[in-house]
Amino acid sequence: MSNPKKLIREFSKLSYITKLGKVKEILEILAKRSLFFSDLKNHYKNRDDIQENALDAIYAMILNLTH
Repeated sequence: MSNPKKLIREFSKLSYITKLGKVKEILEILAKRSLFFSDLKNHYKNRDDIQENALDAIYAMILNLTH
């Protein structure tokens, strides 16, 4: 299993559009298993102006919860 800290550092180097796509993809998958992630997905579903810091935080939170 990969190191979450390394994955978070690699994620932070990606472009904004790539980050946005990855976070939305992850939320789509996790929304099927958890109401928390379903609510988060619904909140960000039609938004393409999510702050980059929020994308980094969501990704880090998901990795820390799943690893």
